[in-house]
Amino acid sequence: MPPVSVEYTSPEGNRTVAVLRLDDGKANAFNPTSLEAILSALDEIDRSDACALVVAGRPGFFSGGLDLKALPLLSTADKRAVLSRFGEMLLRVFTFRAPTVAAVTGHAIAGGALLALATDVRCGADLPARFGVTEIAIGLPIPSFGVLLAKAALAPPALVEIALHARVLTLREAHARGVFFGLYPDEAVVDAAVAYAGELARLHGPAYATTKHLLWDAELARIQAGFADEVVRFIDLFEARFPGESRPGEPRPGDARSSEARPVEPPPPEGSGRG
Repeated sequence: MPPVSVEYTSPEGNRTVAVLRLDDGKANAFNPTSLEAILSALDEIDRSDACALVVAGRPGFFSGGLDLKALPLLSTADKRAVLSRFGEMLLRVFTFRAPTVAAVTGHAIAGGALLALATDVRCGADLPARFGVTEIAIGLPIPSFGVLLAKAALAPPALVEIALHARVLTLREAHARGVFFGLYPDEAVVDAAVAYAGELARLHGPAYATTKHLLWDAELARIQAGFADEVVRFIDLFEARFPGESRPGEPRPGDARSSEARPVEPPPPEGSGRG
């Protein structure tokens, strides 16, 4: 099965909605193959008559972000290429000409959470899944394009908690902080996202696209002006944090991540009832 597929639908007689589905049968991690597939799918959708876009994961997983097992084994040039394409993919979704909705079907971690935040609005599955922007927790800054997405999508208290403090939340906790428009049974979340996208598709397309540009063009121009240099700096930091392929018998760089990368979780206030 290809990691990315595209289908078109017209919910309840509304205008056409494109549904871009991520499903690699695993965690929907981003690697050179999946990034090229997503970008190619976005090219196709942009040429279509779609008046809204839904980005959906597979049951249980929206995306686990960049593939941190494979990425350290690439050459420096290839790492830079992956990060460049990753940033391009997120900004393509963020600046898409029509309304965008994420169907967060499960875990959305690190780059997967950033992809969800790149859409205009998010529908979540009512599952015991996790949502978090975890870059700082593994010793890396959030790239400027990721900061823009977080600032655009999150209210200030949630922005600090999710982006700066790297707090990993359940989808219900994320919903309580305004990340999601709503939570839905896992088998219904994609349909709910498509239905909402169908409503948004009624908006005047050219006016929508123009206003989106007016909102974000100044920030995007600043990011794009320094993008190449930022990619070099980020990969330098990444290589220091996650060295290349280990010698035989030594652990691979990502193997200890789970013990090193737990974000700080403040204790709940007394009487909060959190368990």
